[in-house]
Amino acid sequence: DTGMGFGDSSFANTTLSITRVVPDHGPFTGGNTAVLRGAGFTDDAQVTFGTHMVQPADHQLVDARRLQVVVPAGEVGTVDERIYVELSPQTLATLGIDPTQIASQLQAQNVVAPAGAAA
Repeated sequence: DTGMGFGDSSFANTTLSITRVVPDHGPFTGGNTAVLRGAGFTDDAQVTFGTHMVQPADHQLVDARRLQVVVPAGEVGTVDERIYVELSPQTLATLGIDPTQIASQLQAQNVVAPAGAAA
């Protein structure tokens, strides 16, 4: 049993999480490089710092546990980092996975917000 409820699919062993950002601080003007450490990262991941999105050209997948990004300019102070992963309905259908299964599993462990909505 994988514990995620997705049988033998490749999604079954994926837990998306951020455990830390190295370095954990930088200039509010952005432009510095940071490495997000965690699990379940993919090349399709979208990253935000606060409300500022990291442009796709400014992130590089090192491996499933590390994602290197160029931090965008932002506000002074602490911000939340978030990673978004797009899931194609066609890919899910090919894998035989119901999208509601994914939503319920992610809600059990992460914050899930519809695209374009504030969490």
